[in-house]
Amino acid sequence: MNTLILNHHPKQSKAIDLSAKARFEDLKIESITNLAMRCDERLLPVLANAYDVSIDGLEEKEARKLISKALLLDRYNGTTWAIKEALSAVFPTAVVKEWFNYGGKP
Repeated sequence: MNTLILNHHPKQSKAIDLSAKARFEDLKIESITNLAMRCDERLLPVLANAYDVSIDGLEEKEARKLISKALLLDRYNGTTWAIKEALSAVFPTAVVKEWFNYGGKP
């Protein structure tokens, strides 16, 4: 049993290590990248978690677009531009209307 966990650690730790090993064994090392548009599909949830983006229920193409914009969206978080960009990754025809454009209240 090949594991990185030392013998004195609990069996659960070894089981987790072996599970991770099995999961990533068939992954090509050259496909591991932080570029959402080029990485293996199995890495998308890992990247989404790293960039604090939710991709639940999204198609692969939509998830890749959203993850690739995550750093800019975080930088401009809360701005109209960031909202439009985030929506456009999933809903390309979405329109954001600001309250002062339609006579609403803030």
